[in-house]
Order: sequence, then structure tokens, then C-alpha cells
Amino acid sequence: MKAYKAFNKDLTCRGFQYEIGKTYEMNEEPIICKRGFHACTELDDVFMYYKFSKDIRICEVELLGDIDDMSQKDSKVATNKIKIIRELSVKDLLELGGDKSIVQASTYGSSLVTDEMIKNLSELDRIRVVVYGDNRHKNCLVNDESDDVRFMMARHGTHEHRDILLHDVCADVRKRVARHGTTKHRDILVNDNDWKVRRNVAKYGNDDHRKILMDDKDFRVAKVALIELV
Repeated sequence: MKAYKAFNKDLTCRGFQYEIGKTYEMNEEPIICKRGFHACTELDDVFMYYKFSKDIRICEVELLGDIDDMSQKDSKVATNKIKIIRELSVKDLLELGGDKSIVQASTYGSSLVTDEMIKNLSELDRIRVVVYGDNRHKNCLVNDESDDVRFMMARHGTHEHRDILLHDVCADVRKRVARHGTTKHRDILVNDNDWKVRRNVAKYGNDDHRKILMDDKDFRVAKVALIELV
């Protein structure tokens, strides 16, 4: 049976060293999550068990022994005999997998991942691209229709992304820019019309910002400015 397995950068998994092309066997009966060599028959299910990262490696494997396929969540299986067939390329990920494989391909910064692919992902997977993906793939999400995606861009994007997001219609997005941005961003947001944004400028800005905000019309902003100034 063909399946897919994720490994660390050095091709280890849970402390066990593997090599491509080799077969591994154990004498005990496999039991999912207890013993055996684990893999997933659906490629995207691999990412339920490994965090999206440019440092993980995905391989096609062959399950040659007894198989426990009683997982209640997904296509995870366990076997007592496994062969590591080959490492998947980014092209393989895009051809064999679904949305989660696109997210993983983005972590590698591959040019095979297009803006159209990213934009067609679910909201959750677009957020995953923002958090784990390469900056080149985040660019198309800076004006995403989802407030939550843009909110995460303000946190995990670059300062160039924040240059755009400091004018965002959503106050929560601007609030994040005030927290994670630069002095240049806070110089603009110190006069924002939303008190929560100005409060973040008071908290994360410099004393020049606080001196302006200590007399703010909203006592919640002025209070933070005074506390941080002292």
C-alpha cells in the first residue's frame, strides 16, 4: 500500500533514523499511536502531525507488513514493515496533495506556487500561508477580503506589508500594526480615530508618542500613556 510520511530535516522521525530506499521492520503487531511505523494514505493528512515548516521532508512510502488502519480522525495508519521509496518534490506536493500541500509548498518559497493558488485556499489555509509561508506568497494576501487574514498579516508580515495595512479599514488590523510596526507607522497611527489603536501606540511606541497621547480625549489611552511614560 502506498502512503506518505513526514520527517525532520535529517530524515528522523521520533528519534528513529531513516534512509531513502531502505526497508524497516519490527516483530510486534502495529497499533496506531502506540507502536509501529506510521504514515498517512492521504498526503494532506501528514500535516495533522507535523507543523508546516521548510525544514520537514515528505516521502512516499510503501507499507509492506500488517496494517492497523483504525484511526478515527483521518487516514493515519501503522505498519510493522515500511519502505521509504522517495522524497517528494514541490511539484509532487502540488500534484498529489490538496490545500495543505500548497501551504507546505509555500514554506519552501517555491515559484511553482502561484498567487491564484494562494487566493483560492480556504480562509484558514490562507492564514497558514501568512504564518508559515514565504514572504513572496504573502504579498497577494495583504489586501485579502478577510479581516482575520489581514490581521495576521499585520503580525507576521513584513514592514512593507504594514505600510499598506496601517491604512486598513479594520481597526483591529491597524492595532496590530501599532504593536508590530516601526516608529514610522506609529507616527501616523498616533492620530488614529480608534482609541484602541492609539492605546497600542501608547503602549508600544516611544516617549514622544506618549507625550502626545497623555492628553488624549479617551482616558483609556491617556492612562496607558502616563503609565508607560513613568
